Amino acid sequence: MNLIEQLKHIPDPRGRHGQRYPFWVLLVLALLGSFCGYRGYHSLATFCRKNATEIQAVVALPIDIPMPCMSAFRRLFLQVSDQALAAIFHQWCLSFMRPSPGSWVGGDGKSIRCTRTAKGANFISTVTFSTGSGNDCELPRTARSP
Repeated sequence: MNLIEQLKHIPDPRGRHGQRYPFWVLLVLALLGSFCGYRGYHSLATFCRKNATEIQAVVALPIDIPMPCMSAFRRLFLQVSDQALAAIFHQWCLSFMRPSPGSWVGGDGKSIRCTRTAKGANFISTVTFSTGSGNDCELPRTARSP
C-alpha cells in the first residue's frame, strides 16, 4: 500500500464546516514540504504556492481551489494525531526495509540554544532510533571537555 492510501486511514478530526481540502491532502502536502526542507507553517504554505501546478496534478486538486495557507497547516498540526501519523509512516517505511537484528542504530544529540556555558550544558537531549522505536532520554548536566 502506498503512503497516500495509508494516510487516508487517519481519522479527520475537523468539523463539517470549512473543509476546503481532504485531510489526507493536507497530510501529504505537509510531508512533501518537509521532505523538501520546508519547516514551519509559513514555509509549508510557500512550498505549496511555489509548486502549485505539480501538486494539483499529483493529488488531483481542482485548479480553482487555492493552495493551503499557513493557518491550514497550523490547524492541521494542532489537530492531527501524532501517534496515528507516526504509526502509519512507520508501517510505510517498513514496506521498503525490514531491519534485521543487530542493525545499526542512528543517534543524535542536541542542546537547547543558550544553555551552554563554559562549565557545561544545562540540558542535552539524546535521541536514538532503531527497529520502530524512538527513545528520548535527558542526560544529567555534563561538563565540556577543554
